[in-house]
Amino acid sequence: MRAPHYSARNATVGSRPDARHAGTGRVERVLPGAELSPDDAIRFGVTNDKPGWLVVLGVDAAGQVTPYAPVSGTALELVGFSHTS
Repeated sequence: MRAPHYSARNATVGSRPDARHAGTGRVERVLPGAELSPDDAIRFGVTNDKPGWLVVLGVDAAGQVTPYAPVSGTALELVGFSHTS
């Protein structure tokens, strides 16, 4: 998995991805260069200072895109608060 990336237009956005490793149960913050396995669980914490919309997507080594949040439907609406998915 590549390092987390986010983009925001005219807003301050903070992102904190954490992973729980399936084999060991160890939880750690996902930093650039981190190695994750398909069975690892990922949690994203997001803060924002302006209303907006959120989608979290993963792109694997083959370029396959996987939606994490929301899994289906429209983007999650953010109204100046913290959200964990």
